[in-house]
Amino acid sequence: GNPARSAQAHYQLAKTNYESGRFKEAKQAYVQAKELDLLRFRAPEAMNQTIQALATRYPNVTLVDTKAYFAQHSPHGILGQETLLEHVHPNLFGYALLSDAFYESLKKRRIITTDGRPELSFAQLRQQMPITDVDSLQGAYEMMILREGWPFNEPMPPEEKRPKTIEEQLAGGLVVKQISWHDAMNQLAAHYANANNPAKTLRVTEALLLEYPHDAGLYTQAGKLAVTLDRSDQAITYLRKAFQLENSFERAQQLFITLLKQDRPDEALPYLQYASSHYPSGFNLNELQSFVEQLVRIKQRYSKDTTNVDLSNQLAAGYLKFANARAAAKYVQKTLRQDRQNPIALKLNQQIQSLKNQ
Repeated sequence: GNPARSAQAHYQLAKTNYESGRFKEAKQAYVQAKELDLLRFRAPEAMNQTIQALATRYPNVTLVDTKAYFAQHSPHGILGQETLLEHVHPNLFGYALLSDAFYESLKKRRIITTDGRPELSFAQLRQQMPITDVDSLQGAYEMMILREGWPFNEPMPPEEKRPKTIEEQLAGGLVVKQISWHDAMNQLAAHYANANNPAKTLRVTEALLLEYPHDAGLYTQAGKLAVTLDRSDQAITYLRKAFQLENSFERAQQLFITLLKQDRPDEALPYLQYASSHYPSGFNLNELQSFVEQLVRIKQRYSKDTTNVDLSNQLAAGYLKFANARAAAKYVQKTLRQDRQNPIALKLNQQIQSLKNQ
């Protein structure tokens, strides 16, 4: 065929330019090779031009330029294995970029607002994406199978002679459809729980939550695991969601305990009130409820008078009454910053230390 119309010729030209450091020319030649490819795996440039034109014509259409995002995160602006698995599918980094592009575009158009709520940075998103090792391995195995066939014809790498890990066994079972994803995740979570690895158990539970977002039990499980890991904000988020889906004494109890530990008595109070009116026989929360109501009042006064050591001491003593060393220590430190030799604060500090040593 005519070399000017040959995808292969343009691809070779692109490679030569790339290896010589002529990246602009390389990119143009790579794009031209894609345009001339007789296997129409990928959309032609004309499709992107049409999308751009429609977004310009209709002002209420939000265009999310994911291609530009991918180019920014690719060497010399040329998309490759940094963001893609093969010819079209993003890898995990690519999917993180994809979600970030949509999120930022929606925020820019004020279709969604944060209202001052904390946001995940892109780095945090990548770190916290609830992708399990089984999910990643399943993707890798399926990609090997895909690339083994036409038109790639890449041979499978030789199998390593060693016992397979639990993650490899489950991923293999998923690829050949011997096991459902739900069962694989449950087995993986049980394995991590038995191995006393709450962080990995939580990661699997979060993966399940993406698939079953209305399962109150899963949110409770995630909340309890986050408590174990001392990730209080995360625990509160999950436990609140569980309580919204399904009110129960146990969920309210877990919430008010976690919120009080975090020195958030005003937020703890509604859950404590719910628990007070729904507690099982043998429980009496009236004393705790009046104590928390008092704490809320003192905190309101303290917020207007933060140098008042009597108030910070009262808050520390109040928390110590219910063995909340963390919140008590916070207010003792506030007193000691104002008055280094404050006798009440020093005495409270001794009580906190003895509580911690128990």
